[in-house]
Amino acid sequence: MLKVVIIDDEKWSLDYMRELIDWRANGAEIVGEFNSTTEALRFLNDNGDVALVLLDVEMPKMNGIEFLKKL
Repeated sequence: MLKVVIIDDEKWSLDYMRELIDWRANGAEIVGEFNSTTEALRFLNDNGDVALVLLDVEMPKMNGIEFLKKL
């Protein structure tokens, strides 16, 4: 089962991405949802077996591109 993390500062967008796809039917599970890039970085640094990260590019404090560079 592929592990998926969703990162977006808007709750409605997190909800939409969670509900858009039948993750289990496609062999995946969401293991983390974050509205903070700082929390997401901590999680991903501790959980290196995540296969897919859905990431908002426009976020406060640290945008998606800066996040990827730090990751």
